[in-house]
Amino acid sequence: MSALSNFLPLIALSIISLVAYQFGCGLLNLGINRRVYNHVPGECTVAGAFEEGIAGMDTTVDGIVLISTGQDLENRTAPTRAGSIFGLSTDNKSSWELTRIGGPEKLNPGPISLSFQQKRQQKNQKLFLINYRKRGDSVERYKVHAGLKVLQHEATVRSPHFADLRGVAAVDDSRFYATRYTGTQHRWVQKIEKLFAWETGQVLFYDGATTRIVDATISSPAGIAFDLMRRYLYVASHLTEQIVIYQVLVNYELQKLKSIPLKTMPYSLWVDVDGTLVTTAHPIKIRHFYQESNPQEIHAPTQILRVHPRPRSNQTTKIEQLYANDGASISSATVAVRTADQILMGSPFSALVTCQIPLRGWARKP
Repeated sequence: MSALSNFLPLIALSIISLVAYQFGCGLLNLGINRRVYNHVPGECTVAGAFEEGIAGMDTTVDGIVLISTGQDLENRTAPTRAGSIFGLSTDNKSSWELTRIGGPEKLNPGPISLSFQQKRQQKNQKLFLINYRKRGDSVERYKVHAGLKVLQHEATVRSPHFADLRGVAAVDDSRFYATRYTGTQHRWVQKIEKLFAWETGQVLFYDGATTRIVDATISSPAGIAFDLMRRYLYVASHLTEQIVIYQVLVNYELQKLKSIPLKTMPYSLWVDVDGTLVTTAHPIKIRHFYQESNPQEIHAPTQILRVHPRPRSNQTTKIEQLYANDGASISSATVAVRTADQILMGSPFSALVTCQIPLRGWARKP
């Protein structure tokens, strides 16, 4: 007994050191040692037309931006106003609200995705929109009429898997992938999942009739997007600070190829015409968590990155920072796209921000 007592201080010191180490790693994982310095690529302005918040954005081959508005990440079932879909032309600085025919009278919209459009004259393009509901989310499908003035509702897709959806990527006129951020609908359990970045998120596939899980071992999947050839699927694993690349198989199952570490939390994904990714990112995890719980009082920083994915290459991925802000101009941006010589970014908690960018090194929009 006396021999054991001689080792008790050493054992206690080892336990204390281990706990302190884990605590320190936890604090570093929350990003308390990170700093964000403002960086702008050119002149930036705030558009006053979308002050109710930006939920999602996507672009047509003509460079028209479709925007879903009126959503709040932490108050999804009680928006301050019915959500809307707007069109925005950055060429003549005009915007308009699209008329919706049929479907839910009131929307609480999330991210959107346009079906693949290769040519300007292609007709029957579809818009897929996440609609947050009190009892499970849905994905609404609309036919986009010529002129981008009218949306004709075609279907409401529901599933027991549809909860806490954060992204949608259209496959064709009826099928799509979607991401489920957490594995439960209980708010406090969700907070624990997020704190420890548990791999309880899901990537879902809707085949036109039923929904199935194609990956159930991913942490906090948010943004999702196809490459231009529809061979690879990109998913932002928000809390693990990486973009996961999958190969899309013949039956639309997914084979994980690799992950791109970013050292910042990627949220939305948008694929440019040259195949590069534009992603919003949240560099300081603890500030982002606080901001989600109290967006009116707490601001969190934003980064916009350009990522050059090489799905089959072992070379280092090229990553460029396009924009960074400490939260004063835009707080925790959740969506960004490029059109012509501008980057557009938004969040549910702030208005649309546009920044001029030099076109050198960018593919020009048709």
